[in-house]
Amino acid sequence: MHVYTAADIKQIYKLKQKQIDDLDKSSVIKPSIRPAQGKGSQRLYSFEDLLAFRFIKQLLDAQWSMKIIKTAIQNLRTILPDKDPLRDFVLLSINGSIIGRCATEEGQSLLIDALSQGQLVMPIILSEIREKVIQDVQLLDSSQIHA
Repeated sequence: MHVYTAADIKQIYKLKQKQIDDLDKSSVIKPSIRPAQGKGSQRLYSFEDLLAFRFIKQLLDAQWSMKIIKTAIQNLRTILPDKDPLRDFVLLSINGSIIGRCATEEGQSLLIDALSQGQLVMPIILSEIREKVIQDVQLLDSSQIHA
């Protein structure tokens, strides 16, 4: 198993130590191998942690502020504590909002406005509605035949 230090994170993703510290303190990305244990201790990160850092770096490169990123991720974790926003969600930036999309255990797609304390967004997928209407009509037709 490979282990990565904060110095590795800085070198790979061109992040500042302050950004790495901030992500740890705000619990956005906690080192999964070894957390900080006092001043001067070395945090150790896993490959999975690197995936999260890469994701954060892409958001920063797309001009998302660290404050907005932290707020969105913390809100999504509060709403769905069994889901990890950095692994289980697709995040979309739409008109100044961040929409988090994830699948429920039942396989349904759930959309959440991550900046509005988790307000649910109702997706209306016309192809799914069309399929349901076809099923409704088929049920109606079969009930009329048997009547």
